[in-house]
Amino acid sequence: MAAFLLLILGPGMAPGQDTGRGFINAREFAESQGIAFQWFPMQKMLVMSKGPRLMRMVVDQTQAVVDNQPFTLPAAPHIEDGQVMVPARAIIRVFGSDAGPTPPPAAPTPEPPPVVVPPPPPATVVDPGSPAPMTAQESTPDGGQAPILVTARHSTREDHTRVVLEFDGNVSYTTESPAPNKFKLRINGCQNLIPTKRSNPAGRDLKGVSFNSGANRQGLVLTFDLHDGGKPPTIETVGNPFRMILSFAAPPGAVLATATAAVATATTPTPAAASATAKTPSNTASAAPSLTTPPPATPAESAKAVPEVSIEVPPATLTRSIFQGRAIIIDAGHGGPDKGATVEGLPPEKDITLAVAQALHRNLRAMGFTAYLVRSSDTQIAADRRQALTNKAGGDLFVSIHVGASGDENQAGAACYWFDSKGLSLEVDTGGKLSPQLVFNDWTQATRFDLARFLAQKVRDRLTTHLEMKDRGAMGLPLQPLKFIVYPAIVVELGMLSHPTEGPRLAAKGFQDAAAQAIANGIVDFFNGIRLNP
Repeated sequence: MAAFLLLILGPGMAPGQDTGRGFINAREFAESQGIAFQWFPMQKMLVMSKGPRLMRMVVDQTQAVVDNQPFTLPAAPHIEDGQVMVPARAIIRVFGSDAGPTPPPAAPTPEPPPVVVPPPPPATVVDPGSPAPMTAQESTPDGGQAPILVTARHSTREDHTRVVLEFDGNVSYTTESPAPNKFKLRINGCQNLIPTKRSNPAGRDLKGVSFNSGANRQGLVLTFDLHDGGKPPTIETVGNPFRMILSFAAPPGAVLATATAAVATATTPTPAAASATAKTPSNTASAAPSLTTPPPATPAESAKAVPEVSIEVPPATLTRSIFQGRAIIIDAGHGGPDKGATVEGLPPEKDITLAVAQALHRNLRAMGFTAYLVRSSDTQIAADRRQALTNKAGGDLFVSIHVGASGDENQAGAACYWFDSKGLSLEVDTGGKLSPQLVFNDWTQATRFDLARFLAQKVRDRLTTHLEMKDRGAMGLPLQPLKFIVYPAIVVELGMLSHPTEGPRLAAKGFQDAAAQAIANGIVDFFNGIRLNP
């Protein structure tokens, strides 16, 4: 534990000191240690959990809760460059050892009930076959310890892959290209310790990376394998902490074709960027992000005539600038072999929901919001995986898009739903383990269903008004897509595919675009109509 603490805090700081270097990035620490992480931006609350251990913290407050017991932090968490920074000593004390004792309680403080958060997927281990470097402590000429490579992480952007190497001190480096499609980065003046916190950048722009010790067990050598025609990266360095940022350009016309992808970080747009191409993440079964969006699936040749639909839906105006940039998670229902509702001669539900979800994503970004897609291609995602991806994204609102079908062809109209647990019981024999009902009860107490109801009503109002559809209501039901989502979540049912008139309209692009703008306007109405507690 002492060695781990030294790695996090850096060699120049004793564990007992409270200085700026005593803070760590909460998300990076959680992902590196397999800790579930959930951020609630509206409440500025952070929830971290691993096994039975659960910790809740609030930005700018020193009072936290660990396992439902009050716990005093040595310093309050704060936000720095958009990231939540937390006191390293406290986090390591709570999560550094699974068998570690529960922190001693402080004075009782009323807190909200715990939130259940699915754990993120484990970090990918890079080059496990590489020879392990020596772990002896190296020294600098002045007798101090040499810096350590603390983190090696990456992100895939629209036109490049960025690899970030973070050290706890300054280092120097040299580069070389020993062979075609190969790039070596030699880092001098650091210990030859491979970081435990690292991700694998293999994908569209890189084949992979390996870590090895430098000559005479001094320093580190990172070898990047490039795709055919790949070019050496551009390199930037920044300080406090010292970081090297390597940007590997994407091959011309390349598309990240991976069968497993997760929700990826999106940048917050401004209204002026409405005409820019949206950076849409693709999300399927793993943690490798896809930042290129395939075009909507083209429906098969339809036996039924799809009408030309033209509905003008002007975008609403967000009058509350404080909500600019809020994150909306969009889930296109079904996908892959799961077609959803089907009617002969019309495209299946999965194609309609994907087209509307992608249009909604574009509209929200043009209106100044941040938006994420749970799936951006015709891919099947299991229900529990959708839930994990959605919660890990850390959004403000969740919108799941569906269409309905009925044996009664006269059924028509739009409806919106929020989660209502009335009549639902999860009691099962767990063999003495944690009861699912207790977990469910914790979630229902911590989730703002009142906000979900308000959102459902606003979206329903816009759909029925803009599209002149029958109002089938806004109501609470225990629907699977909404279960265990930890922020306000709704299901939007755009209409009935089985209706002889409404079904073909749902397949029309003009209707899909209008429906997407109506939903976006309902989201704007939601933010214009709520207030933040002081």
